Amino acid sequence: MPFVLHPIFAFGFVHPAIAVAGAALVASPIIIHLINRMRFRRVRFAAMEFLLQSEQQNRRRLLLEQLLLLLLRILLVLGLMALIAKLLLSSSEFSMLTDQKAHHVVLIDDSGSMNDQWGDTTAFKEAAKVVKDLVTKGSERPGTQKLTLIRLSRPDERLYDQVDVNRELIASVEEKFENLDCSRQQLNLSVGLKAAEKIFQEDSSSVKHLHVLSDFRRTDWVGEQAITGAIKELDKAKVTVNLVKVVSERHENLALTTMTGQLHTVTVGFAVRLKIGVTNFGKNVANNVRVSLKLDGDKLPLVVPFERIEAGKEVVVEQDVTFENIGKHHLQALLEGDALRQDNDRFVAIDVAVQNQVV
Repeated sequence: MPFVLHPIFAFGFVHPAIAVAGAALVASPIIIHLINRMRFRRVRFAAMEFLLQSEQQNRRRLLLEQLLLLLLRILLVLGLMALIAKLLLSSSEFSMLTDQKAHHVVLIDDSGSMNDQWGDTTAFKEAAKVVKDLVTKGSERPGTQKLTLIRLSRPDERLYDQVDVNRELIASVEEKFENLDCSRQQLNLSVGLKAAEKIFQEDSSSVKHLHVLSDFRRTDWVGEQAITGAIKELDKAKVTVNLVKVVSERHENLALTTMTGQLHTVTVGFAVRLKIGVTNFGKNVANNVRVSLKLDGDKLPLVVPFERIEAGKEVVVEQDVTFENIGKHHLQALLEGDALRQDNDRFVAIDVAVQNQVV
């Protein structure tokens, strides 16, 4: 078993035998120093007497230089010993040599925005890769780490609860994420942070890490005092918080945010005026945006145009729609696919009557 000093010293050695041998070698510079002082036999003769006074004046300086040289030699031996014996100074590495395991809690954001897609991947898939990489690297030191995995949509439900990180866990994590998907909700990150704090309160590990995997959308993050407060509480509890942004850059995104009208008074053959709104969540102006309509799954022969939508703004356009058949129907508005497809459509239910009674 590796030699480890008491935690108060916060260091240990991977190769204790080399460390002991290195400590013994510290005596070698001292021995060499003493030999150098004794190797010359002193012989006094008259021709050198006039140098004695000068030697006496420089004695202190020479002694100091010799002591500094001796100290440097000792430090050189100690440095080589620490390098070869692999001295561990950080608390996280130190804990791997003790019986106490480092606890990694992973909070994965599965809100609707994590469906953000580019190429063949999404933000949620990238988060899954981060979890797999964390487990893979941890498995290289079996018996030293444990994992707890929670989702932001269900923070009280633990997908893994303090399980040992090993090779078997890698395959389990891959299978777990094959059956997971994002929600369509806008979630509060502070709720997940408080759930993670509760998990750490139940644990006595000396080294605690929280990994938050998210796209960190500005609207969900900036100015949220509850999030800032939760992170401060975790810091007080000596939890290392690692914020991992799984989206490398901000992608352009349009969303259907409004679809209203006088839908409770729809009559066969009469036009109903709809209000359809599109919001630009990107950083650039969107031009020539088109929204199509479907009635009961069949595309209608009309397109709602949006000539220009400024960044961060919503534009609402009115469109008249006429229904030819009585009964219950559903009307769907559709945007062309962009980075986040989950906010590209909206539905309304309509009950078309033969006529409406007017009092």
